[in-house]
Amino acid sequence: MRQRLVIDPDGPEPVLVFLPNYPDADGPPGTEVTLWPLPDPGGSRYLGRSVWHRTSYREFRSEIELLLVGHEPAGEYRVCDSWAEYLDPWGSYVMNEQPTERMGCPCG
Repeated sequence: MRQRLVIDPDGPEPVLVFLPNYPDADGPPGTEVTLWPLPDPGGSRYLGRSVWHRTSYREFRSEIELLLVGHEPAGEYRVCDSWAEYLDPWGSYVMNEQPTERMGCPCG
């Protein structure tokens, strides 16, 4: 799935923020990348970046799986529907509306 990658440098570690890649999307400009998410939402997730295709990212269930298929750990990340959701993940939602955000932890 094509995404817009924005790197938030604030905090102790940078956070990779994956946003929808469409012209009228909010937030800062970013780089067009491909993100291959896991099919189901449960369990731990690890983000890897391909060593052959630097704009290709993929979610994995384990750090070992990530390394075995030729990816390197990419660090902390979030997948959000908008930049506003990234900045305020719970404050901007109306009752009964659920965010679709996923968060992942760094490997190691």
